[in-house]
Amino acid sequence: MSEAEGMSKTYRLQVGLLPLADAPAELYLRGADSFTLAPRARLDGNTYFNAFYLDYWRRYASLSSLGLSLDLDGDAFLRIIGEDADGQAVTLAMQSLSAGQNTVWLDPSCLAPDCALGRLYFDLTAKTDLSIGDIAWISDDAPRREVSLSVGLCTFNREDHLAVTLDRLEQYASRTPAIMRIFVVNQGEAFGDAKVLTALKNPVFQLIEQENFGGCGGFNRTMIEAVNAAPAASHHLLMDDDILLDPRMLSRAARFLEYTKDPIALGGSMLELGRKTMLHEAGARLESFWHVVSVERGANLADANALEVFATVDPVHYNAWWFCVIPIETIRRLSFSPPLFLHFDDIEYGCRMLEAGVETVALPGVAVWHETFAYKQSDWILYYDFRNRLISATLHPDLTWRPDALFVLGFMMNFILIHRYRAASLAALALRDYLKGPASLGPDPLSRHDAVQAFLARFPVPEERRNIDLDDVLPGSADMPPGSILATVRVFFAHFFLNLFRVGLKKPRLFHGATHPMVVGNAPVLMAKSVDSTVCSYYPPNRWKLVSLTLQALILSAKFLIVHRWVVARWRAATPDLTSEAGWRAIFRSRQC
Repeated sequence: MSEAEGMSKTYRLQVGLLPLADAPAELYLRGADSFTLAPRARLDGNTYFNAFYLDYWRRYASLSSLGLSLDLDGDAFLRIIGEDADGQAVTLAMQSLSAGQNTVWLDPSCLAPDCALGRLYFDLTAKTDLSIGDIAWISDDAPRREVSLSVGLCTFNREDHLAVTLDRLEQYASRTPAIMRIFVVNQGEAFGDAKVLTALKNPVFQLIEQENFGGCGGFNRTMIEAVNAAPAASHHLLMDDDILLDPRMLSRAARFLEYTKDPIALGGSMLELGRKTMLHEAGARLESFWHVVSVERGANLADANALEVFATVDPVHYNAWWFCVIPIETIRRLSFSPPLFLHFDDIEYGCRMLEAGVETVALPGVAVWHETFAYKQSDWILYYDFRNRLISATLHPDLTWRPDALFVLGFMMNFILIHRYRAASLAALALRDYLKGPASLGPDPLSRHDAVQAFLARFPVPEERRNIDLDDVLPGSADMPPGSILATVRVFFAHFFLNLFRVGLKKPRLFHGATHPMVVGNAPVLMAKSVDSTVCSYYPPNRWKLVSLTLQALILSAKFLIVHRWVVARWRAATPDLTSEAGWRAIFRSRQC
């Protein structure tokens, strides 16, 4: 809290943001890209980063007053508008403003639990030449707590991305006392980039060098350092190194956390780095069989109508660790993730927090940009996705319908029937390792990862085809899974025999992203590795691999059915040791780090 806040008895909840230089201006402001306006020019705050998401503040912070403060050099006309989830707009305030400090308070009825309005924004028209020195949503309500942040970054041979992130964090931390320290865990080669080395000289950074224990090992190392720091921050921010970061998100997240009634984890959304106005995920939920559903994926946030979905709180099970703030006391109470190497560690931990009464809130207006995953076809990652999904479902059995024997059979058959035999072999290995119990993790995550890579090396890399002539391929439609388990079984059964007896259509089908046997048939598959399809992976059908892998899948799913109860007991019994600080420190020592 600043001295000015204390004197005026008002508190800034959310500060108006000018556009970040390398981000789309329309996500911040409309009508102008600065706070300087000519007469009759209009500044529209109905944007993703400058709207005020009232329902989130009403539900988690319980405000008693709310207004908008503007410091103006010139005269203007202001409207404050509220919208409900259907996009119905109501003007809450209209007022002429003169040069100087202006405060417009809203009727407290908009803060009542039964108020339908869930999102607010301002609309400002200049009457004269106008310069806006400051604009902020404010309240008479004091914060409930002080919030300070430690930040955890883990990196593996991504110095070009890391340099930009560190530079922005260093500059912002120098003028933001709430950022106490930034832990950088390097799991790759020694740094050589001059910008990285210069940034790390700042005492706010603490560099930790260790072997590559995956993103899980890197993030958990920062969590261990954070809870043992003296003094410790109140919250720990886990954040990817290869993001495009607007560092003001740290202060915005911290301010919301200062007002929440109960401890929460706060998640930032992921926007697409290649299409910067597109939302990839605003938190995620888990449906039956632990399928991940990204909230509001595909929304174009440059369109004001797309913001209607944020007029009501959309509950999530977890937020990925590209940007997630967790209370330090929660980490102390719940310990750490199991050593999963990568993928599902953030999901598992989010579920553990939810079961312990710590909700994750994906707050709109807090986001980072990150590369999407649609064109990544690394089969070895599939091993971790499948194995870790089964482990997480075992550790949190009451969250949603867990994978069963029919599901694991279908999971493997899906890859077999789209001719991705290498991926199907990795899925079979993942299931075998899960059924072996915690012993399959090995002495440390890196040892197991090396074994997975050695297993993968036994299989040929998919053929790459370049400069595809679109006249020589069949169009592949979007992912179209059947609507029921019975329908899925019928489709898989039919397509197995279709591939068994009619191997090798002449023309392949071209797909972008995930697909399904229903839309593949027995055609060869081309999986695009880029939007323009200049490079594709080629997957032809093969009768011998179809039969042998299907037999493996049937045997493994039958074994799952028979022994699963005992496997579950072993994983749960081992959880306290797997998630303890002592267990993680033993892993770190195992590689002399």
